[in-house]
Amino acid sequence: MSNPGILVGIASSGRPVHIGWSLSLINLALNAPMGSFVTWIVETGPDRAGNREKLAEAAIQAGAKYLFYLDDDTICPNTTLKYLVYEIEKDPEIMICGGIYCTKELPSVPIVFQRFGDGAFWNWKIGDVFDCEGLGTGCMLIKTEVFKHLSKPWFFEPHEAPVGESTKIGDRAVPILFRGGTEDLYFCRKVTEAGFRIVAHGGVTPIHVDQNGTPFGLSPESYPMLPRGK
Repeated sequence: MSNPGILVGIASSGRPVHIGWSLSLINLALNAPMGSFVTWIVETGPDRAGNREKLAEAAIQAGAKYLFYLDDDTICPNTTLKYLVYEIEKDPEIMICGGIYCTKELPSVPIVFQRFGDGAFWNWKIGDVFDCEGLGTGCMLIKTEVFKHLSKPWFFEPHEAPVGESTKIGDRAVPILFRGGTEDLYFCRKVTEAGFRIVAHGGVTPIHVDQNGTPFGLSPESYPMLPRGK
């Protein structure tokens, strides 16, 4: 059997999933890039960072060209894999291309950050593709080769202390005792600090579903959804 071109890695807590999410898996496979061999692997458990770490190791072991992280609450458009592969292959320095989904709240906020510390990035339009420093891992295509350039751990939850990390304050190296954000952004930071690009795809905007089955996405009145020029 050939190595998978795309390994879809699902980090799941084991919670029940939305019927729309289940159906979307079929459409993702049916609309994969031409000639791609797509396979799936699931890691279940409460340790989300640990699950992602195991999925990355599985992708490396399988010899997959790409690892596509898909969360169990993220309903992706049918064309997601085609669109993300198309963009990630434009530059060998692009190691991540991800869709933009929103927080599970009203008003929903896009989980994409052009610069860490500035908050969510709003100045884009549906269909735009742009560089960023971080975005959510729930709909993220990664060139598996990037893991060879990164030290472990690749992911850790924000309540964990990053072992061995420090920051400079004046002339002193001060240990980092806590880092805000999520395991998604920790991973993205490692990628950008290694000198690689991360690209957000405004044409791939998944629906984010909460535990009650309520879907969340961009408001029609939000800037990305308004006609250009407004």
